[in-house]
Amino acid sequence: MTSHNIANAGTAGYTRQRVERRPGTPRNTVYGPMGTGVQVADITRSRDSYTDGRVRSTDSAAKSLEIRTEFGQRSEDAFAEPDNGVTASLGRLWPAFQSLGQKPGDDALGTQVLSSLEDLAGRVNQARGELGNLKANALQRLTNEIDTANAAMDRIAELNRITPAGLAPDLADERDKALDTLAATIGATSTMLPDGKIRVAVGGKTIVDGDYVSHLAVDPANDGTVNHGATGPVQLGGSAGGLQTVVQSDLGITSRGLPSHANRRDDVVARVDVLQNLDPKAAEHL
Repeated sequence: MTSHNIANAGTAGYTRQRVERRPGTPRNTVYGPMGTGVQVADITRSRDSYTDGRVRSTDSAAKSLEIRTEFGQRSEDAFAEPDNGVTASLGRLWPAFQSLGQKPGDDALGTQVLSSLEDLAGRVNQARGELGNLKANALQRLTNEIDTANAAMDRIAELNRITPAGLAPDLADERDKALDTLAATIGATSTMLPDGKIRVAVGGKTIVDGDYVSHLAVDPANDGTVNHGATGPVQLGGSAGGLQTVVQSDLGITSRGLPSHANRRDDVVARVDVLQNLDPKAAEHL
């Protein structure tokens, strides 16, 4: 057992194993009972279920925050403020308007105003396009995370089928690794049943119960929505939950995230397009 532990010290998900011994049954002899040494009673793993639960819960929250932090930073890069963003374009536009106001009949100044408006529209559209790419990337990664979670669910169900006969320590490690994966990707929690099988749930809905599995699926008709079997949408944790929040809130359709800014950018672009279509001589009336 010592050699097995040493050989797997660097194996991901491996838990140190320990041999549990018990006294052998004494043998009766003419001189009285004689000990028969010790026997191997069981092979156990140095694992604590309470600690496992706390680690998985913390890891789920950490993964979600990591995802949101990553996309928040990438969103900042998309705006390119303050040196190369909308602020810089506005900083060039206002002086152009002021100069035109002082000399309203100057065609060159009118052209400069329209050129500044074109620069502003270009920068706004560029930011909008990059945010759209971020959202598409988040949706693709959400699909990948759900695929990973479904595979882990299938493996746990497979191992549940042989639990009544008892799981070998290495297979128990594999099951715990799959549970770790589900906690990190979708924020799932698990419960050990009296028969030794594992029940897994996410968002209050069971996804693995014995050998029964209810797969998750990304709804292509609703950005960031993930459905649980036939019961409808489920709110996830972990990295998938972070991606849901990115798509639905940070880059989605709610009023508290970037969408309100996106709507304002659309309004700005529409107004700028109208101004760009003006003849330079008409700029003096802006």
